[in-house]
Amino acid sequence: MMSADKSNGDNKTAPEMRAEQTRSHPQLAIDSEENEELVTVSEPVTHTEGMKGKFTMYRVAYDPGSSQMTGSSKPIFTWATSGNRRYSDFAWLFERLHKERPGAIVPPLPEKQQTSRFNESFIEERRFQLEKFLNRVLCNPELKDTECLLVFLSGGDTDFKKAKKDGFGRVHSDSAARDLSTGDADFNDGVEMNTSGGEQNENSIVDKGRESVSHKKAGLKRWLQEKKTAYSGGLVRLDDDAIFEEVAHFVEALEAGLKRVEAQASSINKQNKDISTSLLEFGLGCDAISHVENEVDGGTVDSHTNGVGETFHIIGKAADEAAAISGQHYQREVQSFVEPLRDHLKTIQAVKVALTKRNNRRITYSTNLNSVDSKKASLHKFKITPGQENKALGAESSLSKAEQAVLASKQNYDEVAARVLRQVDLFRKESAVAMCATMKEFAASQADYYSKLNESWSALLPKVDLIDANRLSDRSFAQAAAALSSSVHVNMPQDPPPPTPNGEITAINGGVRYRDP
Repeated sequence: MMSADKSNGDNKTAPEMRAEQTRSHPQLAIDSEENEELVTVSEPVTHTEGMKGKFTMYRVAYDPGSSQMTGSSKPIFTWATSGNRRYSDFAWLFERLHKERPGAIVPPLPEKQQTSRFNESFIEERRFQLEKFLNRVLCNPELKDTECLLVFLSGGDTDFKKAKKDGFGRVHSDSAARDLSTGDADFNDGVEMNTSGGEQNENSIVDKGRESVSHKKAGLKRWLQEKKTAYSGGLVRLDDDAIFEEVAHFVEALEAGLKRVEAQASSINKQNKDISTSLLEFGLGCDAISHVENEVDGGTVDSHTNGVGETFHIIGKAADEAAAISGQHYQREVQSFVEPLRDHLKTIQAVKVALTKRNNRRITYSTNLNSVDSKKASLHKFKITPGQENKALGAESSLSKAEQAVLASKQNYDEVAARVLRQVDLFRKESAVAMCATMKEFAASQADYYSKLNESWSALLPKVDLIDANRLSDRSFAQAAAALSSSVHVNMPQDPPPPTPNGEITAINGGVRYRDP
């Protein structure tokens, strides 16, 4: 079992956990007083699954809070739930949220990692990011009531696995035509769920397989038609196009600005790390000089007999303290500035995905309108061409279906477009709070950092001013040499020179340093 360095909140109440999360992630503070629900991800445990290798399982617990809210703030459950989920389950939820609520801004999910996946620090960081993901989903009114979220948080491990295995949320055969006409179809799906509770007979399986193949062929044909519409410039101009063009311009400009800020923030943060390392090396160099001077003058580690040694000693200690301050500042900026900026950029990508969903519906609607025009022309041709009257009946039926598809796709477009605009408004509100909090924290960290540095170096100046730079010990190299000359008879050097005595002795300590032969 993998234990985490950070507290996973098992001993904390829901309000305490909510307060901790909103401090770390200001975007969760939006209406936090009205939304007392909380999801915690804790107790990561690494398992081995035969030949498939290892995976990590997390305990996901839902707390409804006071359960007294109404409307969009009403808890999804009135009771607490818990269950075990692995990363692939979170990825499934992420995918299903996009399918159930096209146009909603789905929060970013932690990225996959191929190496060091079972490192304790990585598991803890992923646990924290998964918890943030779920609480963001819970705070989003467009995602809170999705069926896939209810299934994910319902708690039962067996029921959840069965829902995934049975193809929860897959396209049903009776809705395939509707999905193709509105742009909701998933060409990888199309297998009807077995909801009868009994076993399927062989003919039923064959029929459904044929339906699946037929649906995939129809989906591929529709996809080619929509690509042709998009590339040929045959998109219909809609009333809200100007609004969405303004939204797209806002998102692109915001992304460009944030990318620039994030790049420079990373550069500044790297410089802070380099400063911390350089100050540490600088302090070590000062300390080395201090020890050299101290050794020459015969002083102790804590007692310096000359000014220069004491000066380097004091400045070296101050440099060590400044290095520690810079190191702490580096870590603080990574967590409270650089990472939040990257998180903002990931959220902007989620906004762009939502805008893409709306654009896909616009393409589908335009394709259906073009199809109606084409079928009308075919019907008219059949009616005026002698001998083609029989084909007119089939053309009329095909035209009727195409007109129904236009109505369905327009309704779906209006639904998705309205959802996107609501989500963009919510994004602007949350983004404003989050980015203001991030920049405020950056300013506060800078002020705190330079205040501590200024305090550290300012406290050093009075101590340095009191040091007498001319103060040296009574020891002298020249006097030591003269004393040796008067008491020791030194013969002229011989060739070869005398052997070096065992244990080299310095001249200052009363001995003679011999050169190596």
